[in-house]
Amino acid sequence: MRGASKIGLSANLRWVVALALFSAFACNDVIEQPETALFDMSVADDPLGPGCGARLEGVEVCVGESGDCVLSGPNGEVSLELPVGEEIYYTLHKDGYDSQVIPYVLPEGGSNTTGPWCLASVEVEAEYKEIIGVPYPRSGTGDVVILMQPPKAGVTFDLKGAAGTTRWYALSPYEYPYVSLDLEATTETGWGGFFEVRPGKFRVELGGEAGRCIPTYGGWPDDAVNDEGVSSVRFPVLEDHYTILTVRCPVAP
Repeated sequence: MRGASKIGLSANLRWVVALALFSAFACNDVIEQPETALFDMSVADDPLGPGCGARLEGVEVCVGESGDCVLSGPNGEVSLELPVGEEIYYTLHKDGYDSQVIPYVLPEGGSNTTGPWCLASVEVEAEYKEIIGVPYPRSGTGDVVILMQPPKAGVTFDLKGAAGTTRWYALSPYEYPYVSLDLEATTETGWGGFFEVRPGKFRVELGGEAGRCIPTYGGWPDDAVNDEGVSSVRFPVLEDHYTILTVRCPVAP
């Protein structure tokens, strides 16, 4: 009986240890699951000129290459389930419109609503590119738009790791054709960017009057800040897409 008791105790002990290990691994699996939160946005038509137009229904919004896609509703509304604190991007696509890609990090406990994002029709985009002398349709490239929020004049954009691109800055919203390839920095509009960028991942340095800048609703943060206080934002470029970056510069240089 003593031997049987020892065997029984040993078997029970092994079972308890195995159960504890299984519980530990199970708990770790639960802990390691990414936290997600609901992200709301909207999509609208973008005519040639300042401001957005009517809300767009049926815009396909996809999270990266995951295959997780939803369609915008009658009022252009979209709800996505996004991981918190992770670098992702989502794309906006609708037949007859110019596609966009928006890099983003959903902050923990932060804002989870944005919009509207404005899509230009291919006709409007073709007219716009013809006015400023940039080829369209694109040939294996994408574009980058940088929006200072709030608008800030005197900010310079320096794209790192890309060659053969065309830099531009926006004129006044009411100064046709709205964009110049000859300016050296942002105007009071606070817009700028790059045309003809090959697909890949890049960073743009913000200098001049920028200060220490951070991305808000578009862009991935970059820790690089040099001695002059020039900060940078990282982002992807996809073929035949606009990458949209939104940047805030709360600290003076």
